[in-house]
Parts: sequence; structure tokens; C-alpha cells
Amino acid sequence: MQRFKGLGEMNPSQLRETTMEPSTRRLVQLTFDDTVEEGELNTFEIMDMLLGKKTSGRS
Repeated sequence: MQRFKGLGEMNPSQLRETTMEPSTRRLVQLTFDDTVEEGELNTFEIMDMLLGKKTSGRS
């Protein structure tokens, strides 16, 4: 298994197979519920925790 930061790091055959070829690609639609209960994180806070510069929340 290999991980890429972006599509530009992939070689053309891998890019074609994983993102362009209809028979092998998988498209998943994500939806977010905007309602937040008290004490829960909202979508922005979760994405910031997972992808942001601070690493303290990921441990």
C-alpha cells in the first residue's frame, strides 16, 4: 500500500486506474449534519483537529 499527498505524486497508470477508470474507481459522497449537541465538536472543529497544524488532539 502506498499513500500520496496529492494526485500529482501518482504515476499516470496509477492515476488512470484509481481516479479516471469508471470500472475501478469508487466515488463516495460525504454529507455533514450541521446540528451539534452540547459538548460535541462541529464539523469545522473535527476537520481542524484531524488536518490542522496542532497535533495534540490526534493522540
